[in-house]
Amino acid sequence: MSFSKRFMAFVRRPEGFFLTATIVFGGIFLLLFPPLQTPDEASHFMRAYQVSQFELTPMAHGGLIGGELPKSLSATIKLLDTNPSLRFHPETKYDLHRTAAALHIPLDKNDRTFTSGVTSYSPVGYIPQAIGIFIGTLFNLPPVVLMYIARVMSLVTWAFLIFMSIKLVPYKKWAFVGFGLLPMFIAQAVSPGIDAISIGLGVLFLASVLHLREKPTIRLKWWLVLLLMACLIALTKQTTILILGFVFLLKSSQFEALSWKGIAKKLLIIILPVFIFIGWTLITSHLNLAGTTQIEGQNSSGQVSNIVHNPLRFPQVLFNTFFTTWGDSVDQSFIGDFGWADTPLAGGLVNLGYIFIALLLFANYDTVRTKLTRVNKWLIILLVVAYVLGTCAALYVFYSPVNFNIVYGLQGRYFLLALFMLIPIFATSQLKLSKTKYTKLVQIGASLLLLASALTIYLRYYITLF
Repeated sequence: MSFSKRFMAFVRRPEGFFLTATIVFGGIFLLLFPPLQTPDEASHFMRAYQVSQFELTPMAHGGLIGGELPKSLSATIKLLDTNPSLRFHPETKYDLHRTAAALHIPLDKNDRTFTSGVTSYSPVGYIPQAIGIFIGTLFNLPPVVLMYIARVMSLVTWAFLIFMSIKLVPYKKWAFVGFGLLPMFIAQAVSPGIDAISIGLGVLFLASVLHLREKPTIRLKWWLVLLLMACLIALTKQTTILILGFVFLLKSSQFEALSWKGIAKKLLIIILPVFIFIGWTLITSHLNLAGTTQIEGQNSSGQVSNIVHNPLRFPQVLFNTFFTTWGDSVDQSFIGDFGWADTPLAGGLVNLGYIFIALLLFANYDTVRTKLTRVNKWLIILLVVAYVLGTCAALYVFYSPVNFNIVYGLQGRYFLLALFMLIPIFATSQLKLSKTKYTKLVQIGASLLLLASALTIYLRYYITLF
């Protein structure tokens, strides 16, 4: 068989189509986004650089979080991000001469100074980016090149994690493809931040559980894989840890002949990561987090006190956030609001995106061998609700001003993992669609949304229409 025929056969498979589309559109997004125009890119890049130099925890200095970093990083960031600033100014376009000028700023690893603005996340979410940056520093590449290398490594990691998830999941593979190719996922995948890796690990854990539900027994190596993934998830983003609750979809008898041993193995997949997360929190507890927040009036302890003494306040805040015009357009940023949430897709395309998601969830084309019980479904619903509420609560406590009317800075992209979590519930839906039609729906729908998104990003950063 010729290469072209083998390639076309590969693309026709769900994991093959996903990988091909991710490489093509991910590459386009990666190049279209100017440097530092993905959310908090400078902070994430500097943290990834720290990790590449084996500095696993950031430093606290003068009430700020940062580290001893090459001065050239700050110089590059200043050149690319100011005079004028693109953030929140859609009328301002990017001049490619900035990138050309940044290429002339050498790395100079030894000329260092304390630089603030570094994130305090665990190094786990930055390992792929750090590997790429480390290799780049061996060749003394300019900081702007290291930024793009970090983006590439994040995209490659996302592609690998979802590719493996699609191969493992026993049903609705094309739904995994469609969700993995949503524009906001691709936009996050080309950022050096930890969102794509955190969500990717969560999706892989979910796919692994659904795969193992079809097996009569779960061998020791698979239990160790689940445990390793769970520990890695615990060291990325806090709310992603709720995905570990899916382990209770597995029967204790699959792990061990003795029921209590099987229960113990499942519980360890939950408990050990929780202790690891607590350990990391204690390790970084000395950091003065006040220096990382630029929101006037933010005070975590004051916010918690406010919620405790006014139990009805937080539900009111949630209502304001999701159902009034005071909110931050959470519905729009679930489908496509790029850059610093200042590059939204057109309203009609957002509506089409929701129709696309609904069809992928409710329509079915294959048979599920091991169906969920009612208890299983309620468990999933509970986990999804906890994930959404936990995300809102974390942002309200740690980011929003005390007694603020909405969850400040909440974006729909924070809830994207919930889409994958919902797939098992609708796997037995009675809305039937042939596999051919479902496949075409995913291929055409995802491609059109991504093409429209790429055009939106291009117009936002490079073309003045009026």
